[in-house]
Amino acid sequence: MQPRSIPPLAYAAGAFVLVSATVHLGLGLSGLYEWLVLGTEGGLRPLSMLVATVIAYVLVATYVTGVLAPMTVYVVGASVMALYLIAYADVHAFGVVEATTGLDLSGHGHDHSHDHGHDHSHDHGHDDDGHGHDHNGHGDDHDDGHGHDHNGHGDDHDDGHGHDHNGHDHGHDGPATAVLIDHLADDTLALVSKLAEAGAAISFAALALLDRR
Repeated sequence: MQPRSIPPLAYAAGAFVLVSATVHLGLGLSGLYEWLVLGTEGGLRPLSMLVATVIAYVLVATYVTGVLAPMTVYVVGASVMALYLIAYADVHAFGVVEATTGLDLSGHGHDHSHDHGHDHSHDHGHDDDGHGHDHNGHGDDHDDGHGHDHNGHGDDHDDGHGHDHNGHDHGHDGPATAVLIDHLADDTLALVSKLAEAGAAISFAALALLDRR
């Protein structure tokens, strides 16, 4: 039995898939640690990352071993990679699934409520002596317009994009496409993963078209 010939483009597609799988594996394991050990992460996000990793590795394995016909792998591969891209865009920008199901798929409490930097979460500096205001005698909490709470209770800095820099709240303001671009610009691993998935989807689609000829 002669070994099956693998097109060069299939090697490229496989490499792209493995890059995506490796990123998902690292993020999944990290999230699993935060969930089970630190308690700062929800379980849905890391588990979905690990499932995505397994699917990607299985996809490559089925092609290499010949368990599935090449055309099947090409179609499934293009579909899966496209699904990963769509899922990321929805979780981090469009929020269709979250709005429909009520699930926190991001795992970090993304705030899509257009935060404009107002801090309403702490006291207003009133003294217990009933006379009023901060110990400096100048009135309520001092807000310099940048969302800083100077009474020592919060560091919620809003830079105009709705970021909460003391936690994981990425409440970007603006159109969904701008929010998506902002997320990718802020996250190198996500950018690498999405570029790899786009490359894999295109490669698989091209392989499917070439195989039909």
